[in-house]
Amino acid sequence: MYNQARYSARESVLHRTDPRVKLIAVLALSLALLNTAPLGLFIIVIFLLVVSLSSKIGPLELLRTTRPVWAFFAILFLIYIFTTAGTPLFSAPGLKYISREGLYLGIVQMSRFFLLFIAASLFTMTTSQADITMALENLLRPLRVIRISSHNVALMVSMALRFIPLLLQELNVIQEASAARGADLKGKNLKDKMRFMVYLSTPLLLNVMRRCDQLTEAMNARGYHHGPRTYLYELALSRTDYYALGLIAAIIVVLWYVG
Repeated sequence: MYNQARYSARESVLHRTDPRVKLIAVLALSLALLNTAPLGLFIIVIFLLVVSLSSKIGPLELLRTTRPVWAFFAILFLIYIFTTAGTPLFSAPGLKYISREGLYLGIVQMSRFFLLFIAASLFTMTTSQADITMALENLLRPLRVIRISSHNVALMVSMALRFIPLLLQELNVIQEASAARGADLKGKNLKDKMRFMVYLSTPLLLNVMRRCDQLTEAMNARGYHHGPRTYLYELALSRTDYYALGLIAAIIVVLWYVG
């Protein structure tokens, strides 16, 4: 099972930062990444590297969190270089469809998605699930004006984050059980692999439904009910949090200027 981007309890400034500040920072960087120049991407790389080192998370450890999306990045890169019209990069036969503009656009777009994933990984590795839920509920409280419960939205997101590693764990158990019974996990061709994935879907769905029933029973046993919730402690911005907000605002202004 692969779940490297889970929360890692460590002693650092980023871990102690208010989860609302970190969530706002990730959202702001995500919007800035959509329309920034290569120079802006380089600035974000330096910023994320500094933040990673200050949070005691090594660059290689952070890079390993992107392993599940490497195939997506490769497909995205190929789509851009083969579908973007422009000046041919090579004059050899069969390579005339690879353009300089496509290669440039593929690298830039892939870098944007890569940095976005890195920023999200830093957020999940330095913020516990309980803090993420509290931050979401706190930031979504204005939705009460239109009668949308911020707690329900935060609870759904929290459950989704909780079930992702469980889903991977169940899939890993099913694959190991199938391999122990002599199933060919690799398959000889694409058709065999697709057939095996179909076979996996049924027990995986049943196990997920069983997990959902267990979660429902646990919530009922603990007296869960709709309505406002209380927490062990309330979120409060410190002086460091205000400094962090100012730093994020300054970076966004710089990215807007260079982009």
